[in-house]
Amino acid sequence: MDLTQRLLDLYACKKGQVGRYPVSSIWAICNGYKSVEDYFFGEPIEFDAAIRMSNGVWKHAQIQELSDTKIFEIEKKIAWMPETADFEIVGKCDFIDKAENGLIYEIKTSEKLLTMKPWHEWQGKIYCSLFKREKCFILQPLIDYPIKERERLVLKTIGVTERDEIWFKSVVKKLTSFHKKLLEFEEKYKKELQCKLPI
Repeated sequence: MDLTQRLLDLYACKKGQVGRYPVSSIWAICNGYKSVEDYFFGEPIEFDAAIRMSNGVWKHAQIQELSDTKIFEIEKKIAWMPETADFEIVGKCDFIDKAENGLIYEIKTSEKLLTMKPWHEWQGKIYCSLFKREKCFILQPLIDYPIKERERLVLKTIGVTERDEIWFKSVVKKLTSFHKKLLEFEEKYKKELQCKLPI
């Protein structure tokens, strides 16, 4: 039984929803790594990347299963609309402390030990602004060996981001520009489709 195509279909970058932008895509959008066309039509995925994503989903589920739900809210969702724009930023942070002004925690599941990447930093800072929390810790689950023949599963901090509203406003400005271009592209695409319809 060959499951390759099902794997690739499951983790392919699906067609984006115009006016609804995931936190996980904003770094790529604002830094030119995801074009209007890529967002509108979606993108295929390479096999190795699909396997990494599948393994990441499993690791996230494992950490969530072991987490203390009395302290943390898991996969906290949010949808936020700028006052001056007609689109939403949507997201789902991995963990958020239930305490007032508690911290945010994002899990990164690479097989290799990471340092915080720019897209991790953006994600953390955006969540700080959306949830109005001061810090987000970027964590990576690791098997640790502090004592011979005694393993530990630990969450290692690979980076910390802080809330920065001035920076966040600049991100919203860039996203607003992308949104306008996407609306223009959508309108042009619809007109082209209409022209191709039989009379």
